Amino acid sequence: MSTLKSIPQGAVLLDTCAWIDAFVQPEKLNPAIRAYLDTHPELKLSAISPWEVAILVNRKRLELKVPIETWLQLSIDDANIVLVPLTPPIALESATLPGDFHKDPADRIIVATARKYNLPILTSDQKIHDYAHVDAIQSR
Repeated sequence: MSTLKSIPQGAVLLDTCAWIDAFVQPEKLNPAIRAYLDTHPELKLSAISPWEVAILVNRKRLELKVPIETWLQLSIDDANIVLVPLTPPIALESATLPGDFHKDPADRIIVATARKYNLPILTSDQKIHDYAHVDAIQSR
C-alpha cells in the first residue's frame, strides 16, 4: 500500500468510492488526498464507475443533490477526469486476475484497468489494498 508521500507524479485511477467521496462527501477523504485531488491534472476513472454510481442511486444507497446526469457531467467533465473505456483486454484481464481476489465484477474491472495501464488506484477498499498485484493508495 502506498501513502500520499509515495504517490507517483503520473496518472492515478480513482476507484468508485474515492470518486464519490471526492464529489459527494469530501470530508471522508484524508485532507492531504483532498488537496492532491484538487491539484492533480491526471485523474483517471474506469468506465464501470458511472455504472456503479447509477446502481447505487437507483437502489437508494446514494443520494445526490442534483440529477445523476448532471452529477456525472460535473464530476467527470468539469473535474478534467479522463474516463478509461472498458476494452476487451481489460474485460479479459478482469476475468483472469492473478492470485486471489474477490468476485465483485466492478472491483475486478477497476483492478484490471489499473493493471493494464500500470496505474495506482486511489481507494479506501481494504480488499484492493490487500491485493498484491496492484498498487493502492489509501484515500481515507
